Amino acid sequence: MSFAEKWKFKSEAAACGFIHRLINLLYEPLVSRYVYFIPRADQIANGWILPNSSFPEAIAIIDTKFQQTNRPKGRFSESVYYFSKKHGAYGIKTEITHARNGRAMAFSKHYVGSVHDYNVLSEWIDNLRQILTKTNADKLLRDTGELCNDYRNTWACLFDKAYCGAETRVQAIVPMKNVEPGSAADRRNTTIGNERVMAENFYGRMTQLWGIIAKKYRWDHRLYDKVIGIAIALTNAHIDITPLRDDEHEFYQSLLGEYAAVAHEQLEREKLSKEKSRRRVRERVQRLRIV
Repeated sequence: MSFAEKWKFKSEAAACGFIHRLINLLYEPLVSRYVYFIPRADQIANGWILPNSSFPEAIAIIDTKFQQTNRPKGRFSESVYYFSKKHGAYGIKTEITHARNGRAMAFSKHYVGSVHDYNVLSEWIDNLRQILTKTNADKLLRDTGELCNDYRNTWACLFDKAYCGAETRVQAIVPMKNVEPGSAADRRNTTIGNERVMAENFYGRMTQLWGIIAKKYRWDHRLYDKVIGIAIALTNAHIDITPLRDDEHEFYQSLLGEYAAVAHEQLEREKLSKEKSRRRVRERVQRLRIV
């Protein structure tokens, strides 16, 4: 039974038109109500940043939310732009700025899977700098965090290894690559990961709440920014009532594993299909030579 039949619409076109109008109606009020910047002072007051917290100078966590899509039809050279090597699947991604408790404070437009996370950051770096800018009251506070001498007018934010080099553009706390196990750098990387897990806890909550964000996205990509914006806003509203749990990132990680497994199976089927086609061509050519 189709969506139109289930909800008693006259046609699929009428159902699609209703969904489009509903998305356009909900997007602005929900995003403006639930997605907003939370100053460091408020994060401290809420207990999200404590005096003994790791990296108390960081007021934000930056990460990208990946979602699988159908492989675009057409030539491989065109569809490959949607393939993410990091996730091993075709999809689209959105960069989200989180408060230290995981709550989303801002989000970018969506990008195809092949666009590197650092390049996404480069396109909206000015918005991030605005979020990190210290108020006049903040400038009176003592800041002894990483890169504090290079960025006296902004607070820091936490990144993953995909953003190596971001520290030249903002006060970025980025894990180091190729560190020796057990070293001070390795322990620092672990601490950053423990703090950044709140972002993945958010994605775990969001994908558990909203099936359209968890499953393969099959709708019009021009609607995606509003769809995920509504999902982010409603997830924030849910977090305000029920704070994130420490284990919710596990659901999101398992979902990424499913994306990669499905994409691998699809690629294997395509390889077998192409091999069968080549074999049939070789057999026909062989028969023609015999004749």
